[in-house]
Amino acid sequence: MNCTAKHLLVWATAEAACIGAIAQSYSVTDLGVLGRPEMQLNNLSQVTGTTLANHAFRWERGVVTTLGTLGTTSFGREINDTGQIAGYSYNGSTMRAALFPATNLIDLGALSSAVASYAIAINNAGQVVGYTVTGPGSYPYVATLWQGGNVTNLGTLFGYFSRASGINNSGTIVGMSDNHAFVCTPARGMQLLPDPSGCIYSSAEAINDAGVIVGSTSPTNFSCAVHAVVWKDGKATDIGLLIPPTAFASIYAYAINSAEVIVGDADTLTGTHAIIYDVTDGMRDLNTLIAPSSGWVLTSSAAINDSGQILGLGQQGGANPELICLLLEAIS
Repeated sequence: MNCTAKHLLVWATAEAACIGAIAQSYSVTDLGVLGRPEMQLNNLSQVTGTTLANHAFRWERGVVTTLGTLGTTSFGREINDTGQIAGYSYNGSTMRAALFPATNLIDLGALSSAVASYAIAINNAGQVVGYTVTGPGSYPYVATLWQGGNVTNLGTLFGYFSRASGINNSGTIVGMSDNHAFVCTPARGMQLLPDPSGCIYSSAEAINDAGVIVGSTSPTNFSCAVHAVVWKDGKATDIGLLIPPTAFASIYAYAINSAEVIVGDADTLTGTHAIIYDVTDGMRDLNTLIAPSSGWVLTSSAAINDSGQILGLGQQGGANPELICLLLEAIS
């Protein structure tokens, strides 16, 4: 099948008994046209992302609400359980970190040296993290925290660059600095996370409320041989690749829920597949958990909530490049 149309997906467990577990199969429901692959899902089944017209949106129960801008465009990156969305908006001359409390938005401000600022993640207390560009173009950049009207430079590990990509409800922040994963707390500041054996590059992408962190690592660089990694109790564990006959070259982990179920995607020479991992069943290709007759190829899973719902991307045959939102419900 020639798969050219990309689609936004949500995988959801059907029963409370499935919470935290990986379902054995999923049905697929089309939720309509949305937009970019950067998107998130909260514990109330609300989704945020960016429309094809470059406007942040909130999706809830089949209704898509387009959010405002500071000028021309806006982008939704993460939604918390109160419905607040962290993202950014172009005001006509500068990209600014923004908070969308409803349909309007708030300019979160930036460091005094900022050229641009981007809000990437938000917790239920309304703490927002991301990064600020402090030089011409897009470099250098520094991890940034927005809270209570204040903007804080989180610094770097070795003095070059950093970005924050996740924050849990305790206020612990994770991200990447100088090509290494970090964790940052108010008490201890930014600290280096250990690389798995044989790896010299890493990036932390998400953290759950128990402090378990997921991301990616590589022995060379982020262009090849990337593996998903879990940091727990101070130890880094490379969770490997999908086993043959599905010969994937790289794995990227993007999200983790309270049950330590991890989602992400796997690269091949011909495209990507959505993956799911837990300690019981290991890593699995989500395409093996849907009916082949559905016609869908699940290419990426971007988010997972504590009920086991998964947000991701997929493709079907045809020439339509639009991103379509789909709901996958566990049926066993």
